Amino acid sequence: MKIRGDSWAATLTEEQAWELFYKSRRCDWQVAAKWAKKEYKLASMPSRSAFYAWKKQMQEEEHTHKIAQALIAQQEAKSIAANYNITDEDSVKALMSAATNASILSDNPKLAYGLIETAMMVKDRQLKEIELKQKKEEQKVREEYLKLSREKFEFSAAREAMKHVEDIREITKNEKLDADEKIAKVREALFGSEATKK
Repeated sequence: MKIRGDSWAATLTEEQAWELFYKSRRCDWQVAAKWAKKEYKLASMPSRSAFYAWKKQMQEEEHTHKIAQALIAQQEAKSIAANYNITDEDSVKALMSAATNASILSDNPKLAYGLIETAMMVKDRQLKEIELKQKKEEQKVREEYLKLSREKFEFSAAREAMKHVEDIREITKNEKLDADEKIAKVREALFGSEATKK
């Protein structure tokens, strides 16, 4: 960007110039000029003709600026993806696309925070999907283990019941015992005296 040394905009950095340019699109030139004088501590507020001449020059350079910003944003997106170990090609492309669109369409070329936020959202989504998959697999293993344990116990209990079918029949016929006592006696017959102590 070539600004004459005696121009009111000569002291603006490139970042400040583009910030002011995009701000001037959203408000009256006087509001933008007053804001720039205060924000950038300009010696004086530019005249209308000087401001519009500067704005016209900025407009002529805007396309080149947008392309440069888009390329920077793409590189930043790649870098952020690498920093957060985002290796999935589709996710990296999505980040680069988001960065390019934000850079070209936005009046605010400061994309770092938005890119990091997007990268973290992508990474969080990936981690949550992995975590959810692991939890489902762990739950499935637990359920299978419990199922096998229950089947083993039921099989053992049935086998023991078959061995003691006569004892169980005698216990259930004994009218001197109440229901709890009958259960205790059946348990003792099937599993030994230790079962009734628990």
